[in-house]
Amino acid sequence: HETIMAGAGKRAEGALRRVLEEETGRFVAVVEGAIPTADGGIHCTIGGRTALDIVREVCPKAAATIAMGACAWDGGFVGADPNPTRAVGVKDAVPGIPVVNMGGCPANAVNMAALLTHYLAFGRMPALDSFGRPLFAHASLIHDQCERRAHFDAGRFVGKWGDAGHAKGWCLYRMGCKGPVATYNCPTVRWNDQTSWPVKGGHGCIACASHRFWD
Repeated sequence: HETIMAGAGKRAEGALRRVLEEETGRFVAVVEGAIPTADGGIHCTIGGRTALDIVREVCPKAAATIAMGACAWDGGFVGADPNPTRAVGVKDAVPGIPVVNMGGCPANAVNMAALLTHYLAFGRMPALDSFGRPLFAHASLIHDQCERRAHFDAGRFVGKWGDAGHAKGWCLYRMGCKGPVATYNCPTVRWNDQTSWPVKGGHGCIACASHRFWD
């Protein structure tokens, strides 16, 4: 990944080739981004090769594959209708391989670190839900963990952006918050070293860690 790797060009490609040849079955593949499949996958190329070709070579040789973020999981924004590039997630681009889906747009870095730590400690991925997401992050409704839940129970709802209830931190359900139907640990893990999360910042949950939430 160009934002975190030291090498570039031939050195980066060489590192990938060495791992594939010498470490088959002993590395974890983390995929970020959707995989275009239209026109042979030409709409996304890396080092002269299509992303489709790369994941189909790399992922079957990995000990485990992680789809990081909404796009790698189910196509995300670029895979939403009308989807002209026919972009898909990893599990559809490389059928038959086990994939752990780290939903979210973007995926939460704390959850990613927890997933990798679990794999390193126990040699296997944690328990998953029906969508292939780790249960430690998706076992509970956002609504049940939300700091605004008491306002929901008391019938105190924001009726308009910027109204008195909004200023007082009342429940955002009537403004379209998806917390009652979305499962994720946003309210407890939060973002940016636990600084905040969307609902605390005054905006309803958009269920970004749910299947095909863009559509």
